[in-house]
Amino acid sequence: MAASSFTTRRAAAAVGVVLALSVPVSVVRTAIESTGAPNALDLFSLPFVAADLAYRIFGEVPDDQEPVTRLATWVGCRRAAAAAIAAGCLVCWFRYRRIEGFR
Repeated sequence: MAASSFTTRRAAAAVGVVLALSVPVSVVRTAIESTGAPNALDLFSLPFVAADLAYRIFGEVPDDQEPVTRLATWVGCRRAAAAAIAAGCLVCWFRYRRIEGFR
């Protein structure tokens, strides 16, 4: 919803969502693997956080051992997911409260 609040074109919103989901994953993974950054940096890659949170809620172990599973606690995953949801809600609220309603 936050991406669609910035544009009236569906294609631009779709590209924005794809970039917002794929760019942080590649940047974070590159930083961790090449520079030895801490695994906690994986909390910035939303797809990993969402998948790991689902695995931990249902008590399952992923087959491919996603990077976020190496974190010591799943509290960080819950907080990262909650922060992403809150950020999206705030963006929508700020963007849509300025729009005038027409009948």
